[in-house]
Amino acid sequence: MTVRVVSYNILVPIYADRPEIYSKCRPEFLKTDHRWNLIRSQLEQEVHHHENTIICLQELSLTLLPELELFFRHLDYTLFHHLYGKRHNDFMGTGIAIPASM
Repeated sequence: MTVRVVSYNILVPIYADRPEIYSKCRPEFLKTDHRWNLIRSQLEQEVHHHENTIICLQELSLTLLPELELFFRHLDYTLFHHLYGKRHNDFMGTGIAIPASM
């Protein structure tokens, strides 16, 4: 079986809300809703166009975790995560989503 591994940095919303850090980024890409729509679209393409894709996620946050869990459940994936951060960074963490068939 061939396995494909991809990695995405989600960008913790609390950091995206500080445009001075990302001065070369267009403002709409720092808005959580806009970013989440782009990320969701890209992740759906990964899953639908490639079998056995494991998805690694960086900078998960407590705020986005419920949406991510629901999203992956609908794709028949299991999301494992660890939030290691503190309140100041929305309990930032990492995750790995694995197809239930694996």
